[in-house]
Amino acid sequence: MSINTSGPAGSGVPLSAGAKDLAVLLTQMTGDVTAMKTNLDELMGPVVEALKRNRYFDELQSQLRKAEKIAQAWRDWPLITGIHEAVISIRQSDVPDRYLLEHLESLLFQSGVTEYGLTGEEVEPDEIEVIGATGQGSRLIVTNCKRPGLRVGHVPIRKPIVEVTRKERTTV
Repeated sequence: MSINTSGPAGSGVPLSAGAKDLAVLLTQMTGDVTAMKTNLDELMGPVVEALKRNRYFDELQSQLRKAEKIAQAWRDWPLITGIHEAVISIRQSDVPDRYLLEHLESLLFQSGVTEYGLTGEEVEPDEIEVIGATGQGSRLIVTNCKRPGLRVGHVPIRKPIVEVTRKERTTV
């Protein structure tokens, strides 16, 4: 790029020293910006390939889908807990309807909800309602489940009602 050292287009008036310095500075800035753009264009190809190769985008999409499921479960919470109550009632009946039970459990599963706090599971103290406890220790194992809890991923939406046995943690 050439620098015009005369005044406005063909006026024949020479530029002042400050104006010449500004013109030189603008020319240098234009060259620097062009060089930066070229460098950025050269870097973007490998970065995009690395992202595709390492599946960061897929992981981000997966995390967004999980967040959407959690948000949907919270919106549908009354319906989900109602279906869960029906599942519990059918399980406790004398002659449970196997097909209805499977259908309702399938609805829960399809909504992204899973049961937890079942007998034999280790649970966190802040994720359960305890109606009885035996033993000592920091590890809680469910010994009797009055009502299973519901969660989406690792997020509880309904706490289980359980009896637990406290045990010491063992190091392996």
